[in-house]
Amino acid sequence: MPRRPLRLLAALLLMAPPAFAGTDVLRQEAIAYARKGDTVLYRESHWRYRQEGVARRLVLYRCPDGRAFARKTVVERPAAQAPDFDFEDARDGYREGVRTGPGGRVVYVRDVGDARPKERTLATPPMPSSMRASTPACASTGRR
Repeated sequence: MPRRPLRLLAALLLMAPPAFAGTDVLRQEAIAYARKGDTVLYRESHWRYRQEGVARRLVLYRCPDGRAFARKTVVERPAAQAPDFDFEDARDGYREGVRTGPGGRVVYVRDVGDARPKERTLATPPMPSSMRASTPACASTGRR
């Protein structure tokens, strides 16, 4: 049976129970396929957890044979659409990411392992109070 194009592009996520009972670690596995055919391009292992009250995610990228070649760490921030992250590819040392700094968001990239990273700080406007609320306004129907 041929694979659907979306399935070829998307990773197949398989939910797995936490490694240890009583922990709050969620593990997910994903497989990325080539556009045409059943060729596995790479695999991803995701671990979601909380550290010091902050939601975090660690992603390990692996070759089809299981060898790791890159990793990404993600740290959630108040604006869920703009987390801090750090991605590093061990094959050539490429690195990119965004982190929250005192002057705004710091975007950085390093093209190769021995190069000095390029950074730029982007000023960010204050978050509207409606977005800081614990329950989003769109979640309320007004009915009781």
